[in-house]
Amino acid sequence: MFKRREKPPQAQDSFGPRTAGGFGLERASVIAAILAFLLIGGEVFVAQYLQANHTALSFFTIFDPALTCLTALLALAGLIVGVLAVLRRERKRLLAILGLAFNGLFLLLVLVLYAINVSGWMRGGG
Repeated sequence: MFKRREKPPQAQDSFGPRTAGGFGLERASVIAAILAFLLIGGEVFVAQYLQANHTALSFFTIFDPALTCLTALLALAGLIVGVLAVLRRERKRLLAILGLAFNGLFLLLVLVLYAINVSGWMRGGG
């Protein structure tokens, strides 16, 4: 009389089965953007503070390129994770798009800061 309804197949995307309560690439992309923002902001704040107080910049100048490289790598990793999160099916994409946008913005900002630094160095500004 009545047909028994079968359970729908488990939702899958191109990266494997969807697990309930997983961490998610979307959140990882946003967290990478937040960490990149904190690194850029901290780097600029410390440089301005040391310059305003005429403190010796030698200690900071050793770690400044390393922080810039770390920020660029973090933003690049967040950008890649954001692209992967946007490409996933059957997922909400708001966090993925936000992470993708902010990581792209921070990567561009790091590249612009690096270009300004190199052009000042080439002109003899230090």
